Amino acid sequence: MAALCISFLPAHQLVRYCLYKQFSRSHILQFSPKPDSVTVVIPTHNRAKILTHTLKSLYAVNVPDEGLRSIEVLVIANACTDDTKETVSNLAEGARFMTRCIEEPRIGLNIARNRGVEEARHEVIALLDDDVDVKPDWLLGLVETYRECNPDLVSGRITLWWDAVSRPPWLDESMEGILSKLDLGLTTHPITSFVHAVGANFSFKKSVYDKVGPFAVGLDRVGDQTLSCGETEFVRRVFDGGFTSYYCGKMHVGHWVAPNRPKKEYMTRIIDGFGASMILLRRKFGVLDVTAQLIYRSSLVIWYFLRMCITKTESTQGMKFRLNVHYNIGALKGVLIRLRGRSPL
Repeated sequence: MAALCISFLPAHQLVRYCLYKQFSRSHILQFSPKPDSVTVVIPTHNRAKILTHTLKSLYAVNVPDEGLRSIEVLVIANACTDDTKETVSNLAEGARFMTRCIEEPRIGLNIARNRGVEEARHEVIALLDDDVDVKPDWLLGLVETYRECNPDLVSGRITLWWDAVSRPPWLDESMEGILSKLDLGLTTHPITSFVHAVGANFSFKKSVYDKVGPFAVGLDRVGDQTLSCGETEFVRRVFDGGFTSYYCGKMHVGHWVAPNRPKKEYMTRIIDGFGASMILLRRKFGVLDVTAQLIYRSSLVIWYFLRMCITKTESTQGMKFRLNVHYNIGALKGVLIRLRGRSPL
């Protein structure tokens, strides 16, 4: 597996790997050893019931026979007013892994993520959403990838878990990313884009976090705000730093589809916020860039709106046009946010 990992490395990362092999034995360069302990961080906000399933599925994973010293689970109760703390305490009593519930009064997903990393005792940090079904081999995939490929970041496979609601007939595969799906196959291989990691299931070394900095506070869905992409912005900094990133298909979770999410109103609201967030992530934003974005996005809104008007609203194609309208409206909102100096970045 190690040979397979090396064969896919880009040139600059292959050079880094060769330097590691050449110099680590002679101690000319000091590299951190492959991690042997994992901290699982689960931010949550008033979702004790589904969190219970997430923790139970995590406690049931297969554990490697050797090479893993310790696993801890940190549940970050993010401004929770329900019985999250009591729920976690009860589950932790008979759990296989040491589990702590840490209360974070400041609302915000990225605030909770940062708090979890700060509290973590181990080098490998694994982030999970509070509404996932952790598959039995998730931990095996995580540990094997770090052991065999020695990456700095690992992105895991996410499929949709249709338990509470039926899949609507208009929703096709191209729209599933809005519901946090990420499926790049069953194998382990390098990723070449910073969008190929989703916050519901990915991991990184704490030393990398210390170098690139924390998750950007403000790229959160809080209240009526629909900005997102906190993990995307973080992973981009990991890429910019020249760190090695991999995808592991064995590191698999199912992401629960809540009853309100496969609804047209919800999905258009989320894609609107995503469009705005992607504009906030753009590095170039001079006068020419602003002008080009305003013209381009406005023309796309008009184009897709006209096509939506002549298409059956209940059809898959009609929904695609609708999503494109709202994505580009969101992009225009992102331009205005930046022009007003209100970007969280």
